[in-house]
Amino acid sequence: MTASAAFPGRIPLPSARGVEGKDPEPRVALAARVDLAGRGGGEATVITTHLDAFTAQHRAAQAAHLATALAPLRGPAVLLGDMNTRAAAPAET
Repeated sequence: MTASAAFPGRIPLPSARGVEGKDPEPRVALAARVDLAGRGGGEATVITTHLDAFTAQHRAAQAAHLATALAPLRGPAVLLGDMNTRAAAPAET
């Protein structure tokens, strides 16, 4: 399946890939390159995630894994999603 077939829309997606985690939650994120050339820009990476809602330790491990997996990215990137934390929990940020 091509990225464009997986994510139909008006902005071309040159590529998309999942960022797999470890047990007990193997899903961590989805990263897609978007082509913004037709909108006055170049390419950027958009990453969406949904971190664990039940334990801060697992959420921190997922975030660390995600940071490592995304470190090789070059160029603009946007990370968005449900981080399942509170602003009043600075140890989790």
